[in-house]
Amino acid sequence: MFGIKPRTPHFWYKHYFSGFPEKVASKTWWEKTIKIADKSTGEVIKEKQVPLAKQENVGTHMTIDEKMIGKKMYTVMTNLKSTKLAFIAESQNGEELKQAIREYFPETKRQEVTSISSDMSPTYKRISKELFPNAVVSIDKFHVIMHILDALQTVRKQVKAAVILEQEQREAAAAQKAKEEAKQKNKSAANSKTEAVSNESQMKEVPSKESIEEPTANGPIEGVSELEYLERSRYILCKREAVWELEDKAIMGYLFDRYPILGKAYALTEKIRNWYDKKNIRKDIDFVERDLYDWFDDVIASKIPAFRAVRRMMEKHYDDIINYFREGHTNAKAENMNGKIQRFMANNFGIRDRSFFFFRLVGYFS
Repeated sequence: MFGIKPRTPHFWYKHYFSGFPEKVASKTWWEKTIKIADKSTGEVIKEKQVPLAKQENVGTHMTIDEKMIGKKMYTVMTNLKSTKLAFIAESQNGEELKQAIREYFPETKRQEVTSISSDMSPTYKRISKELFPNAVVSIDKFHVIMHILDALQTVRKQVKAAVILEQEQREAAAAQKAKEEAKQKNKSAANSKTEAVSNESQMKEVPSKESIEEPTANGPIEGVSELEYLERSRYILCKREAVWELEDKAIMGYLFDRYPILGKAYALTEKIRNWYDKKNIRKDIDFVERDLYDWFDDVIASKIPAFRAVRRMMEKHYDDIINYFREGHTNAKAENMNGKIQRFMANNFGIRDRSFFFFRLVGYFS
């Protein structure tokens, strides 16, 4: 409305009001890097940027996670209490990250960290235990539950695939039977004097593939097939049973009766969700471990391959999963920060100038 091109205010801000040119000129911005050297010669062959390494944002409770920013993967560390970013590095390599953290965070500062929450990445777990000696590393509960829900959906897909296969076999059998009946009628009609007329009438009686009726479901909703029930259950299974609506209960009750394996899978999912309830945080670890062992036994008894795979994964990360109940920290705030970064990128229509983008990002979120 003022006759100013949209790029003009952005140009003014970047070059005159933001302080970005002064930072670049004084070499106090974009100077932190991870140096990658040739092992034989020791010559630096590549550098990766470390846009942020702020010691004052390191606190007692931290999270470490990955984030894609502008088609590149970054490692991000966030202070759980202040929700401020403390570290961003353009790498997921363990040795490179250790080099950067050691260089920009002194050991005395790293010793202040008492808790680190992460996903199941072996790299992040190893870094946390080696560089933060006083920190208790815990696996974020949402990552565990995500694996459980994936196993539940795998069971649903297997049931759906079996239903589709059964219907295809039924249709093929019906088509083959109709074809044989038509062939038999044609043979008998060939001996009659009215062969041409008879043949024409018999061909009309042969049902096409489209005319074969599918079995109607006797479920809670009239005219809805089992495949539709299984498709609708995709979202119902992700919800807790306590928040199911009447229609959800009717659909799932029908499916659990028809396919008991789906009911077993959902019961296992609900049990592990109850185990992760807040009331168990700081509870006696012996009781927490006992309940988890009970769940392991239920998984073995269920004989569901997808859940057996999850059980093996949980046994592999057993100690770090149990550590969640000591403090109850999760990556929720880190994931929230990832969402803020994503919205920040969307509002800026992506990343045109990576250096200036991170300059603004650090200014806003650290």
